[in-house]
Amino acid sequence: MALRAARALRFAADAAGVTNRLMLSMCSPSEAIFVKKPVDSVTVPGTEGTFTVTNNHSLIVSQLKAGVITVRDGSESKDFFVSDGFLFFNHPTDSSGCCAAEISAVE
Repeated sequence: MALRAARALRFAADAAGVTNRLMLSMCSPSEAIFVKKPVDSVTVPGTEGTFTVTNNHSLIVSQLKAGVITVRDGSESKDFFVSDGFLFFNHPTDSSGCCAAEISAVE
């Protein structure tokens, strides 16, 4: 029964145009890396520890420390070094923003 209910909810969400994706914006003062890019998850180095944000995460505002941000999109992942900054997640719009003093891609 629970499986049927889950399928029905997923079908209703797909029909309404709701996706199970996180809309990520990531920027520094000098450039915008992503602007509302649909991704599966983002893992960030918070001052209280590393954590991952996905769609439907609880509301959060967190200070970031220097470290690596990992953005996952399907089977691909991209790493970025961040000096410090902030991350926020706003559940009603399923959008996440990451603002940092410096962001650079890790090759």
